[in-house]
Amino acid sequence: MKTKVLIIGMYETVGGIETFLLNYLKHMDTSKIDLYYLCMYDKFYFSEEIEKNGGKIVNITHIKRNPLKYLKELKMIIRREEINLVHINMLSAANIIPLLACKLIGVKHIIVHSHNTNVPSNRLKKSLHIINRRFIPLLATDFWACSKEAGEWLYGKKLPDNKKIEVINNAIEVENYIFNEQTRNEYKKMFGFEKNIVFGHVGAFREQKNQIRLIDIFAEVSHELENAVLILVGEAIRQDEIEYMNLVKKKIELLDLADKVFFLGNRNDIGKLMSMFDGMIFPSKFEGLPLVLVESQAASLPTIISKDVIPSHVKMTSYIQFESLKASNTDWVQKTLLLLKMKRIHTDETLKEKGYSIDYEANKLITLYQKIGAK
Repeated sequence: MKTKVLIIGMYETVGGIETFLLNYLKHMDTSKIDLYYLCMYDKFYFSEEIEKNGGKIVNITHIKRNPLKYLKELKMIIRREEINLVHINMLSAANIIPLLACKLIGVKHIIVHSHNTNVPSNRLKKSLHIINRRFIPLLATDFWACSKEAGEWLYGKKLPDNKKIEVINNAIEVENYIFNEQTRNEYKKMFGFEKNIVFGHVGAFREQKNQIRLIDIFAEVSHELENAVLILVGEAIRQDEIEYMNLVKKKIELLDLADKVFFLGNRNDIGKLMSMFDGMIFPSKFEGLPLVLVESQAASLPTIISKDVIPSHVKMTSYIQFESLKASNTDWVQKTLLLLKMKRIHTDETLKEKGYSIDYEANKLITLYQKIGAK
């Protein structure tokens, strides 16, 4: 009998969770396992790709619109599809209603998967997270995370029955990101950046990603390098994201950078864009273990990232450099300029050895699902 997994926690936007889940689906043998994706929206950004790769999308009433109807429909879905286990992906414990619902329904195997190490500076969300996180070990049966730090942040260091946190690597299709000089030249020509030094950033417009600080840093970079430009890859769909993007745009106007900063929205050619970038600036306020930093290292892209707030073991190659968020913009600029001196040498074998090749990791995940479902 095939293991049937219901996956909860995807948004309609593109983020780390969505990319992570799609990466794994594309490399999983769906003749061995059935994967259902719970959708509270009209559709996911990746809806077509999910169905193309053998995933099944199951629609449900949005939990905020009608919690009781959500619970009733969730119970019906789990019984109708004969779901063996539920995999709940979480950025924080601010909302544990899906977890609580699964427990009330009587789901035997509930996996919680932590993808973060902090919450935005929203007092309500922070308070809810602090209150709710203590209930997770009582409601879930299995505890996953993208890093040890992300796991301990959500679950604490001690779990019931001597259970351990299972780290699931944010693996990628490494071969799609390998630096290519020809692609670099083609993309620079396509965008009209043949004479420019191109810096990039990939991430949704959220306070966590700290694009406002990024603009301040780039403003000083552009004073040092008149031909520098900045590419922002990512989108804003939710209201809080739209509001934050508007703040970023106002900052750009204030610093007179409108002709040097470019918004590309969501893209499906991140690997090629990374070949075009000369460097990446990534001053996030907190992260679990960012998928984009695995991708940047696969692309041998020199990148400066926040120290202490991003797990240090994200550094698997010399292409990751750290700087503290407490450091001045000038300090960030000095290290950013040093990135340009680095030669880009292929790192694909290193990432495969570290466990970040999706081909191998996807098979491990199938085995793990089957093991849990068979208990």
